Amino acid sequence: MIRLLATLSLLLVVTVGHAQDSDELLKKIRPIATEAIAKLAKVGYVVDPDKLKIEVLSSDETLADLRRQQVDFFGPDNFILMSAFFSGLGVIPKDDPELLAKVTLDSLLGSIQAYYQADRNALVFIDSETGDLGRALSGLSYIVTHELVHAAQDQRADLPTTLAKSHGCTDRVRVRHCLIEGEAEWVFLSTTMNEEALRALKDADLRPDMESLLSGPIAAIYQVGRVFAAHRFRAGGWAALRSSAATPPTSTEQLIHPEKLGRDLPCAVTLPKLGLTGGRDDTQGELQIFTTLMALGVRRDDAFIAATGWDGDLIRTGTTATGDKVSVWRTVWDRDIDATQFVDAMKNAKGQCRQRGRVVDWRSAMTEKDAARVEAQLAAHPAPAAVPADATSTAAAEKEWRASRPAEAAVVGKWWNHADVGLSIPILPGWETQELRGTQFLVDVANSTATFSPNIGVQILQARPGVGIDELLEATKKEFDGIPQFKLDSIRKEKVSGRDVIFYEMHGDLGQPLHFYGVMYLRGSNHAVITATTTGALWKTHKESLRKLMLSIKIED
Repeated sequence: MIRLLATLSLLLVVTVGHAQDSDELLKKIRPIATEAIAKLAKVGYVVDPDKLKIEVLSSDETLADLRRQQVDFFGPDNFILMSAFFSGLGVIPKDDPELLAKVTLDSLLGSIQAYYQADRNALVFIDSETGDLGRALSGLSYIVTHELVHAAQDQRADLPTTLAKSHGCTDRVRVRHCLIEGEAEWVFLSTTMNEEALRALKDADLRPDMESLLSGPIAAIYQVGRVFAAHRFRAGGWAALRSSAATPPTSTEQLIHPEKLGRDLPCAVTLPKLGLTGGRDDTQGELQIFTTLMALGVRRDDAFIAATGWDGDLIRTGTTATGDKVSVWRTVWDRDIDATQFVDAMKNAKGQCRQRGRVVDWRSAMTEKDAARVEAQLAAHPAPAAVPADATSTAAAEKEWRASRPAEAAVVGKWWNHADVGLSIPILPGWETQELRGTQFLVDVANSTATFSPNIGVQILQARPGVGIDELLEATKKEFDGIPQFKLDSIRKEKVSGRDVIFYEMHGDLGQPLHFYGVMYLRGSNHAVITATTTGALWKTHKESLRKLMLSIKIED
């Protein structure tokens, strides 16, 4: 190992697109990679630098990599199945697998700065069209360490081969993805704190403030994976964490609710023949159902409750005798009430939902004759037997989750009030409350577009015991510095309502330039974060009014 560390800088292979930028990148990455490899080895994650390349690729080259990664994860025909299913639900406007692939890959490209490409053992940094790697170089320690964990995982178990075991089942794919990313996140945390501090982390500490800006399937995978990794580490240390990859949980339900691990197993869901040709079957699972419901416009909290209690599901896509492409989906739930909550959440979906006890059958639009035939077959097809213990565990999970939720915010006159943290925010002229991605925000209606709305959001987190405002400031600075998508412009302590608060300002790019202005404070057991987000183009317009707003908030003792 000493020889490998001493010769690391000579062994890293660099494929360049812009020589000057790549030289800058290599100068920065050599000492960080050397230090990271040494730290990873101490916790059992060994990376052989002889097998590692570092590349700088264009956006087009990266898109080609990302498409191959989708095949590695899901298999070659996933976009065909999901396009038929999502168009039937109304998540996307039409059945067009190539369009779905383009939108998915473009979204991924806009949300990452670097990645590990397993088919050629490469740590890849994404070059912009201008050749400016400045954004990719922010948070470099996090990027390098996280991706080196993937290199270690690949060298340990060959990631493409591991992922291929899950092809044909979206839920199993999501399990693997959560485990891979959760392990990498937890290992990175281990390089920033000692084991005592690592074990002391609460689940609420593992949901970063900025993750709300990255909401959607990718953020959910990282968050669920991170929390599950913490539970495995607390249960049995590094051995238990690494064993999860070799013996993964049977469903994302067990990742989302670690207390169900090994107990609440999914039932075997089947469908009648249905007379469809040319398609295939797939299982979505709890995590995918949660993100799909949010894509249908369901509030985050409602989507979480609607997906909780999943016991199994099966989708079948195919073509009818008349040539229509259709989808049929059976979901089975732990309790009748879980099925009812799911049906309620599906009210904005296209197609037809029908509940029979704890079974919900959905079908996409089809001819009247086909609909009658399919529904008759579904009605006659038996459901698996219920397991009473599963119903008990789901009731307990919902009760615990509801108890952890803050009270709903309310508009009183010209103030937006958050009673849980004694917070009142003045509502600026032209701003109003709206739900975005399932969460309530204040929104600048006049400057909203189809793709973005300037907004103010509030997060209420669990405060770490014994941590004061000064410790919070330092911890926040370190956390923000480690987010590769953003650059922290300033962070300082100020007084608001006679209370010490932290002001921060940052900017970054999530498909478009964005600027953030925020305040955070401690109150009892809560840690409140108020963040205003606007576009780079509107920053000059919004900056002064947002600063005055933040200074005018009221915080009760």
